[in-house]
Amino acid sequence: MDGNSLTQWMSTVFARSEQGRPKPDEYFTPRLAHADRQLQALASRVGGTYRSGAVDWSTFATPVGTTPDDPTTALWGRGSRVSKRMHGLEIEVSVGVQPLATGERGQGAVSRWLVLVPGVTVGPGPRSAPLLFNRFDANWSADEETITGADRLRDLLTRGAAPPAVPRATLPSMPRSVTSARDRLIEKASKLVCAQSHVFVIGRPLPRAPEEPRHFGQGAFEVDALLDLSERARAFAHALATG
Repeated sequence: MDGNSLTQWMSTVFARSEQGRPKPDEYFTPRLAHADRQLQALASRVGGTYRSGAVDWSTFATPVGTTPDDPTTALWGRGSRVSKRMHGLEIEVSVGVQPLATGERGQGAVSRWLVLVPGVTVGPGPRSAPLLFNRFDANWSADEETITGADRLRDLLTRGAAPPAVPRATLPSMPRSVTSARDRLIEKASKLVCAQSHVFVIGRPLPRAPEEPRHFGQGAFEVDALLDLSERARAFAHALATG
């Protein structure tokens, strides 16, 4: 989704919020606070380093030059985070808000929603040998499986306009170790981004309860769920770098 389309979609969401639906701050602020508490518990469990971030929507969703009611991109980098070094890799667990396709169809369907989800970044440790995480075409997004029509065409055109640093045609096929780790990670992820120096994984949203607002959602932030997502991301990054 390009910036103009996302802005129009967000304007519709917030306009409807003003007509009796929960506003973003009412939905996300208590959930940001819960995610922050879970990250603190995660740091205590694994002996990691906790860094506090924004736990209210107005601070979390206000990059320089914008307002909290008009974000035009995914919102990452302002929430709390936990970092831990494991097996020579630096692992950071963070919290962000990501626009995702819902997969809904038919009249009255909500095609996209904003989801509060965990993110896991895996990169080389300071003493490790140089590692490459983009040796294979391993990027993936759940949106590729759910969007259709004009949204899918727009997504394909956007990706085609920004080719990877290494042309896909020249990348080797993924070995079994990579595909196996990738498939296991996709069970808990909504997006995989494999850059040269790191892997970034966005968690999968939980099913929406019938009484929950249709335009907002959240992922799993319980400590065990964060540990599981982190370990799957670590195993995938290791396979990419060594496979």
